[in-house]
Amino acid sequence: MAVKQKTEKTIDKTFIIFDNEGETLDRYSAFNIKDKSVFNDYPYHPLGIGQYCGELTISKEEIEAFTHLGKRIKASNLNDTCQLFLLERL
Repeated sequence: MAVKQKTEKTIDKTFIIFDNEGETLDRYSAFNIKDKSVFNDYPYHPLGIGQYCGELTISKEEIEAFTHLGKRIKASNLNDTCQLFLLERL
């Protein structure tokens, strides 16, 4: 299995990712068991967004019901920079 596929599998197992399709500057919202991060396609660019939002005290089932954040996506829908941003949050 290629490294990229392993990376995507790890992200998909760890995070619940939503995409609001550009409705807001922080296009993506990613939740793992302990916290939330928001980011756009350029999380490391000076004009991009890549932000840790804090710890969570809610369940996975509650997070999955957050349809107001957009549609749920897989890591393969993210560019390499966004995948790296999430891996750094593990």
